[in-house]
Order: sequence, then C-alpha cells, then structure tokens
Amino acid sequence: MADAGELTGPGEACQVVARLALMGHQLPQLCEQVARFLVAAREDGQISRGAGGDPDGVLVEVSEALSAAGRAADMMAAALSEAGAKAAGLALPSR
Repeated sequence: MADAGELTGPGEACQVVARLALMGHQLPQLCEQVARFLVAAREDGQISRGAGGDPDGVLVEVSEALSAAGRAADMMAAALSEAGAKAAGLALPSR
C-alpha cells in the first residue's frame, strides 16, 4: 500500500481481499473462544457483580452478541472469498 494507505494497483486489491477473507474465516472461532473464556472466568470467580448488575445476565447478552458476530463473520468471509475468487479471474497486466 502507498504511504497514505491507498492501494497502488489491482494486484494489491486482490491481496487485500484475500487477507480479509482469511481474517473473516477466523473471526467466528475467535468469537466463540472469547465467549467460552468469559463463562469460564465467571465460573472461576474472576468476574463478579459490577456496575452492570447481574453478571450472568450480562454474560448471556455478551455471548448472544458474540454468536451473532460470528454468524455475520461467516457471511462476510463467504462473500469475501467469492469476491477474491472472482477478482483472481481479472486480467492483470504483467510487469
């Protein structure tokens, strides 16, 4: 990428799409891991009642939000993979 964060060519754009797709495929697992970690931390007494009130209720809400984020990441990763596959078919000039 250029210093200003702009793409410098079509090949670089394809690489960015591929990297985003890879990251997107990892996000659902990471969301699940964070949710499991928080539940385990609550069970170990590392999370207690705070300003939010009921920690169990907050953990349920956090887990649901992480689950929704994981589902959205799955859809995003699939779309990015499709975009990457289609972009790979673009004719790029040889250097």
